[in-house]
Amino acid sequence: STPLYSSAASDVYKRQADVPSIPNSVEAWQAFRDEYSAAVIFGKESIDDFLKNAATKIDDLVAE
Repeated sequence: STPLYSSAASDVYKRQADVPSIPNSVEAWQAFRDEYSAAVIFGKESIDDFLKNAATKIDDLVAE
């Protein structure tokens, strides 16, 4: 292997993080993206409402 590649691969490995596995993780992330889009991209709700609504939806999904 080339030294440059080995160095880059080693650096990436050091930056990896574990992502916890939760029930309904795909649905939970989609709920977050939907609420984020409504507030941040389209301005249909406040940031506070986005965070509250996303937290409620995600809590419900994870509890299933």
